[in-house]
Amino acid sequence: MVDEKGVASRVRRCDETTANAIATAGVAARVRGGLGMRKSYFPSKDADFASWIGVFAAGIAEDPSRYGLQQSQSDLVSEVAAAYLAAYAVTAKPSMQSRAATIDKNQARERVKLVVRPIVSIIRGQTELSAAQQILIGLTVSGGRRTTVAPPDERPRVRVVSVSGRTVRLSLRGQIFGVRRRPRDARGATVFSYVGPHAAMDISAWRFCGNTQRATIDVAFPAELPPGSVVHLMACWYGTRSQPGPMSWPVQAYLGGGIAMPVGESVRVLRAAA
Repeated sequence: MVDEKGVASRVRRCDETTANAIATAGVAARVRGGLGMRKSYFPSKDADFASWIGVFAAGIAEDPSRYGLQQSQSDLVSEVAAAYLAAYAVTAKPSMQSRAATIDKNQARERVKLVVRPIVSIIRGQTELSAAQQILIGLTVSGGRRTTVAPPDERPRVRVVSVSGRTVRLSLRGQIFGVRRRPRDARGATVFSYVGPHAAMDISAWRFCGNTQRATIDVAFPAELPPGSVVHLMACWYGTRSQPGPMSWPVQAYLGGGIAMPVGESVRVLRAAA
């Protein structure tokens, strides 16, 4: 049985381990003609949901960068998908059905939704993806034309508020001093981290920590990192259609205590091509 708290915390956690690839044996890819017209991409029936999450997880795992994702995001989807498929397989057998098994299956389904919703928002923001590519991984598409919306054009101001053990609390603000809210064209922020004495110049070396619509976010690092480890954090705003804006200047902190220090070098965001 998957630890519910552990899975939920990884939505924001910078995990150093790679989840096992999803076992998709026996889950057939079903792309029906009406799939693209359904209002919700989450099927209502458990059997359809099992097929859908298997197709979605396997689809993005083939090439996460095609969908604007990092490997850690794809791994997390695979983990919660595998947990749901295992829980569903138990309830699908009449001889093994029980109230406890049904509760486990329903909780696993909710964990899938919790993880997948922000992932889908990122995928929706990839303007180079065709409707056919989205349908192939189980997403619904709109029949009408979409108006082009520009991404946020300013960097967040990132500040380390506190360090408690292996958890760093960040403050995210707009560029206007004294104003706590994010820019009007920003829906939220995406946070990344890097462990090492110097901040990496290549964004692909940084780890995705999570999306947030709050002014603060707690970033948890693995417990095996020794006290005094140097960590770097940065963020970018994302727009109403999940388009990323420019990256902030990195800040650094020391796990187990320490103060924030702005890093006097920029990190260029390399957007993956389709």
